[in-house]
Amino acid sequence: MLSRICIPYLVCLCSLGAFVLMDDGNVLTPLQVFMCLCLFRLLLPLFLKLHTFSTLLKQTKQSFCRLEEFLIAENLDIKNCHPHPSQDSPSRFPQHCGRCNNKNHHETERELEQLPAYKGIAGALGQYLRAFGFHWVILTMLAQLGVCIVCVAQDGLLFVWTAEAKEVQGLEEWKELRNSRLSVCTLLGLLQALLVCWAAYCLNCGSLRASQSLQCELLSSVLHLPLSVHLTIDPPHLLRTFTQNMYVIEEHLPEQLHTWGSCLLQIMASILLITYIIPVFSLTLCPLTFLFLTVLHSRRSVSPHMREELCLNHLLQDRQNLQVQHKSIDLERWALLRLDIVYTISLFLISLALLDSTDSLDAGIIALALAYGFNVREAMHRFTETSAETAKNVQMVQRICVYSKLEKEAEWTGGCRAPPGWPQKGELEFIHYGTEEGAISPAFRGLSFSICKGEKVGVVSREKPETDSLISCLFRAVEASCGAVLIDGVNIASVGLHTLRSHLHLIPQVPVLFSGSLRANMDPFAWCSDAEVWQVLELCQLKEKAQQLQGQLLHPIQPSSTAHSFFSSGQKRLLCLVRALLGKARLLLVEEAPLSGDSESEHLLQQLVLTLLPECTVLWLSQNPNSVMHTDRVLVLDAGHAVEFDSPSILIQQGTLFRQLLQESQRGNV
Repeated sequence: MLSRICIPYLVCLCSLGAFVLMDDGNVLTPLQVFMCLCLFRLLLPLFLKLHTFSTLLKQTKQSFCRLEEFLIAENLDIKNCHPHPSQDSPSRFPQHCGRCNNKNHHETERELEQLPAYKGIAGALGQYLRAFGFHWVILTMLAQLGVCIVCVAQDGLLFVWTAEAKEVQGLEEWKELRNSRLSVCTLLGLLQALLVCWAAYCLNCGSLRASQSLQCELLSSVLHLPLSVHLTIDPPHLLRTFTQNMYVIEEHLPEQLHTWGSCLLQIMASILLITYIIPVFSLTLCPLTFLFLTVLHSRRSVSPHMREELCLNHLLQDRQNLQVQHKSIDLERWALLRLDIVYTISLFLISLALLDSTDSLDAGIIALALAYGFNVREAMHRFTETSAETAKNVQMVQRICVYSKLEKEAEWTGGCRAPPGWPQKGELEFIHYGTEEGAISPAFRGLSFSICKGEKVGVVSREKPETDSLISCLFRAVEASCGAVLIDGVNIASVGLHTLRSHLHLIPQVPVLFSGSLRANMDPFAWCSDAEVWQVLELCQLKEKAQQLQGQLLHPIQPSSTAHSFFSSGQKRLLCLVRALLGKARLLLVEEAPLSGDSESEHLLQQLVLTLLPECTVLWLSQNPNSVMHTDRVLVLDAGHAVEFDSPSILIQQGTLFRQLLQESQRGNV
């Protein structure tokens, strides 16, 4: 934006100074001013591209050096240029990457790419303009329109000045006319500068508002996605959306829209002015407009065919990258050639019309029409290039909007309000509960059982995904397709997710300490005092361990910090128990300890749960029947059904699946 403001005035000052100094008396005449502005229109595109000239020269020189080094190499082999890559070549990537073999990733990527297609570019552009703010859009358009009108007014003033200067007789009258016209030109120049600055201000304010709005919408949509969708989205794709796509929307899209609007106004102003000067030119507008739109439509229809559905490792191959770039350059040259044909035809028709009207038109008005005719070519080229770039970058908005169309999880704080102090008993009941098979859990079919207050129940299954699925159902990471889950008589489907998840406690198999202080890991909602925290740490035999830390309760926990490795896996599970005790848990889920876990800490954990949480309902989730022999009852899951539910002593005496699993476990230990 700074270059677009400074470079025009630099060109204007240089051209004015050159023409003034060329005259012997340093007298500025209307003809010289008119010629200055004509040269300004011709020099402006060159000055805008001057800063890239040195870079292009360096790149060209480097390319020639590399090409020469390759051609004169002694080990040049024609086999290296074979179009089909060798299978044993170390520089080639494998034909199939691991991510492409993942069906869920492939389907989700396809869904993310194809979901917004029904909206098209116009729909995505409308979404961006709504985020931009219609008031900023209107103000920016008015500012650009004002700049265009002032520019035409300056040229018209010079034409009038040139015509009036021919009728001036004396020197004093000529000086008076010169001073008055220069004053008006100065005021118009200041007005144009103010309008340019105002357009830049409105554009920056609107683009910042759009970026912030789209970023917040994207973040909110991603945070509200269910866990099943998160596990099927490719992390690099999501990371590119937050980084690369947002960068294009923040940096490139506003400037391209500004350039697109300026070029469109410049083309329309040129056509209207030429039509006003030469009314017969209006007869050629329809066929010329048809040719221009045909070229734009042809480029837009050819571009999608260049996007080949290739795996990421294929796109990394130099040969295919060069092919895509070569096709893009060919397409650009193809479009520019046809635009030059349209421009040449237009200029030819303008010249014919002016030749036919030389008797009725002044020389100044003819020069004005030709000057605007010359400007159309550069404006058409920039308009076409900017249209293609804008259409490509608007797709970034489409990819962001696609996340708002994906299925969201339930409301965090909505639904009916749970009774005060819920849950007070911890009674758990599954009533004909069923789920659909998904990416993170197998399906449950008619699951029905009831657990009383304070009961300690072991949940055993052949496969860990079934016990994991039970946790997902209780935390509503997976929604029910039929039936219900009741906690103290309240259907968890009617409770907000934050309310539900804040009252459920879990001791995972692989515990994780989150970034923050040690106290925040144990009491994340700050419900308890420091004295209560120390008391619970002492009950869990972790007080001395916490006192050894430099900051004690306020010691920072980071993934790479020493405090993160200061606690063993078993002690981290004890910290999860501390969190449950401080939260006055009424329903606790305990996963089976890992095989490499600390047996002493696990035995301590089991004893503390039984002694410190006598009224809490506890579910011990395991694949090892030996680890749930201390529970009141055992629930055996198989193929999504609750096949057995009774005390361990009774299940052992009968010929049950639990007894079979116990025997298999004992044979495995032997």
